Amino acid sequence: LCDQLMCDPRCAEHGQCKNGTCVCSQGWNGRHCTLPGCVNGCSRHGQCTMEDGEYKCICVEGWAGNDCSIALEMSCKDNIDNDNDGMTDCSDSECCVHPICAEHIMCLASNDPVEVLLRKQPPSVTASFYQRVKFLIEENSVQSYAHMDEYSEREES
Repeated sequence: LCDQLMCDPRCAEHGQCKNGTCVCSQGWNGRHCTLPGCVNGCSRHGQCTMEDGEYKCICVEGWAGNDCSIALEMSCKDNIDNDNDGMTDCSDSECCVHPICAEHIMCLASNDPVEVLLRKQPPSVTASFYQRVKFLIEENSVQSYAHMDEYSEREES
């Protein structure tokens, strides 16, 4: 106990002491968790409101998360990863609501793997790895953008 950093006693009211830093419970802020309000002040990307006795961030367009700190893709035809999540334009799920991406392969719903398995005869226990997982890439299956002719049993086993 002597080597652990302590927090101000006020931290215990609305937070938890972690190695000398007061980590606030939801709805509390400040160095000692004594200031009521939204997490991180909604990261300057939202409005803090109280609903059902709890503070909550209402994020402005283009932002999400409990503290409005997650940037969303908003420019869906510039071929740029504007929100730095590794996906551009119609490959980014946020763009699926835009008309330009509505028919993009990444925005079309795929089948539930469990339902696909239930419709098929299960492979034998001694089947190769490829035989056991090929249902994932077959037509009308889970991967709507994969094609059977791109895979071979010899290479996948």
